[in-house]
Amino acid sequence: MSSANRLIGGMSIVLVPLLFGIGDQLRMAAEPPTGLGSVDPDYGVAEATATLASIDANRGLFLAASYLVLLAVLLSFPAMLAVWRLSVEGAPRWAWVGATLAALGIIGQAVHLAGYFGLSLAFSAFHDLGVAAELFVATGVNSFLIALFVPFLLGLLAPIPQVVGLRRARIIPLWAALAVVAGVAVMVIAGSTPATSAFTAILLAAGLFPAARTMLRTHEPPATTHSVRTVPGPA
Repeated sequence: MSSANRLIGGMSIVLVPLLFGIGDQLRMAAEPPTGLGSVDPDYGVAEATATLASIDANRGLFLAASYLVLLAVLLSFPAMLAVWRLSVEGAPRWAWVGATLAALGIIGQAVHLAGYFGLSLAFSAFHDLGVAAELFVATGVNSFLIALFVPFLLGLLAPIPQVVGLRRARIIPLWAALAVVAGVAVMVIAGSTPATSAFTAILLAAGLFPAARTMLRTHEPPATTHSVRTVPGPA
């Protein structure tokens, strides 16, 4: 692995949770306050209309959030490969489980990016927000579209096997692994709120920092060189 790849991989390990966290904060700032982190079972056309109107009124914030999440999704590829590379020799099974869930998570994040951020930006620009809200709600009850979000949910759990692999490979200390597990637990249990989103981002970034530092300091073993005998010339 070249120094450039190590730099991108190491930085991505920490940047991904931070970018997702900042993007989530901007998204929530652009949307109406709900006070709930979990999915609202009573979410309907009226709520969707209010959300689209708020996004339209705060389009700059929501657009910034969308691009930050897009950047986080793109950097998830080198981050996934870097974590796998650090742990695969010391804990191959955990490394592969983590990489598989992380790959599913990248697919899920891409679907979420298009299905929520992209559609929200498009529908909020409609002249008739009531019709746009009906279309938006309809996408949330379609069984096939719901199935597309399953990888997103599985990807939320990816950091757990990843840090178990890093810990077993002696790449990160115990406190770092526990910090990541706690961050995932907070997000899964409490959902996305300004407080929980920030808390999760900080815990994940802090817990993964030792792995990023190791990646940045890792050097490839030097290539094998063959000794050359010097044959003395004629006197």
